[in-house]
Amino acid sequence: MHIKMSNLIKSFQFESEGVILTINIRKEVYKNSLKMIIDGDVISNNPDLVIGYSTNCSSKDISVKYLANSIFWISSNEWKGLRWEKYSNETRYSIFSSVKEMKESYIAQREYADLIGSYFYDCIKNYKKLKLLYETQIDEIISEDEFN
Repeated sequence: MHIKMSNLIKSFQFESEGVILTINIRKEVYKNSLKMIIDGDVISNNPDLVIGYSTNCSSKDISVKYLANSIFWISSNEWKGLRWEKYSNETRYSIFSSVKEMKESYIAQREYADLIGSYFYDCIKNYKKLKLLYETQIDEIISEDEFN
């Protein structure tokens, strides 16, 4: 009997304002060892927040946009791993060939899930402030009588 193994090690979900960020830690065969890599996906159930997808060479970019402006961005490829916020933030990947190395790799890669989740929540918090400011009518905060 052949059992098909999943390449998914662990998934983490972060949710706010109808947007769900999923961070996946995966493994794949790499030469004579295994490689652990992080990727992600975003789903929006919020009509104000639209998901944008693009491909740049081997990178797959995902952004969350409010009024056509990006408020959150991640990008993944097999060399850089997952990048977020700015191009210098990258998870890369780790190579392992023993259970001990797999555990060490997982512990190191696992820390990125919290960092990326924090970035996600900060972006959503900024979106909420931006939306409130954008939707505030000037008449709600100042009266023309103040100028007379």
